[in-house]
Amino acid sequence: MTVQDEICKYCSKPIKEQYHWHKRHQAQVKPGLFKKGRIPWNKGKTKEELNANYKKGWKSPFPRYGQDNYNWKGGKTPEIIRLRMSNKYKEWRTSVFKRDDYTCKMCGYDKGHIIEANHIIPLRLDLTKIFEVSNGITLCEDCHKTVFFKEEQYIDIFNDLLVGVV
Repeated sequence: MTVQDEICKYCSKPIKEQYHWHKRHQAQVKPGLFKKGRIPWNKGKTKEELNANYKKGWKSPFPRYGQDNYNWKGGKTPEIIRLRMSNKYKEWRTSVFKRDDYTCKMCGYDKGHIIEANHIIPLRLDLTKIFEVSNGITLCEDCHKTVFFKEEQYIDIFNDLLVGVV
């Protein structure tokens, strides 16, 4: 029997047809990996015991959060990031999209484009208007790239586009 005629003992398919898959399949099933009677290294140990071993120099199987994390910077999340991650901000975006009928107000694209809610008066100028629906406009990704960081030049244009929109 040649290599091309052999049949995989795990999946019963000819090795010739599934050669690359077969190689991975054999690598996953190593003989003797799971033997009867073998006790796992962490059986019966609690999280505290495993973390105690970590303090001795072992790698912890549990990630450290908060103040114990190596990257902790004293709980300093910038205010703008906290606001943009809030549920109130997500509701603001959704209400702007619904008001504009999920259509870019600059070019009119409505199908198959990524849309973004843009603030008419930028947050860097006035953070108090972050959740006002009247300060938002729906733009497609291309129009948003055009407008990005030049919002001051487009304030009057955006207000004209939104005249009559309730």
